[in-house]
Formats: sequence, structure tokens, C-alpha cells
Amino acid sequence: MYSNKEEMLVDTVLGEAIVKLISSDSRISISTVLDTLNIMSGTEPDPERQHAIHRAIEDVKNSTSVARQNVKKSHSTFSDSYSGQEPEDKKH
Repeated sequence: MYSNKEEMLVDTVLGEAIVKLISSDSRISISTVLDTLNIMSGTEPDPERQHAIHRAIEDVKNSTSVARQNVKKSHSTFSDSYSGQEPEDKKH
């Protein structure tokens, strides 16, 4: 459930970008979604949708950043457990 109209519109424009990629038989990746959103931003006349597109771009960038941090943490934890050492934050 959406807490407000803006969140729903952000998800809608993100979905539209993905549908455009699927329709054009393009590869779907973070970079192609961002490229498509940027193109949409350049052609969108409605200020409300324009704002939603910019929010979608920021959301994708932020989620990518969080995902990278999580991967680094999991690699660190795996390395520590593989070497038989506890991670620094797990030592007693």
C-alpha cells in the first residue's frame, strides 16, 4: 500500500522505464534503467511526473549503493568465517 500519491507515481514511472526496455528487447540493468529514466526526464512536460522521475533515479542510485555495501559486508563476513576468525564486530 502506498502512503501517498508521490510514492505511487515514482513506482509508476520506474515501471514505465522497465516496460520500455522490455518492449524494445533491451537488456535490463541498473545502467539501462537509469538511462531510460534520464531520457524520460528530458521529454516529460508534466512537473509532477518530472519530479517523480527524478525521485525514481535517486531511489535506483540509492538502492544500488546499499546493495554494494551489503555485498561488501557479506564478503567480509565470509572471509572472516573462512579464515576461522570472528569479524571485528562479533568478537566478545
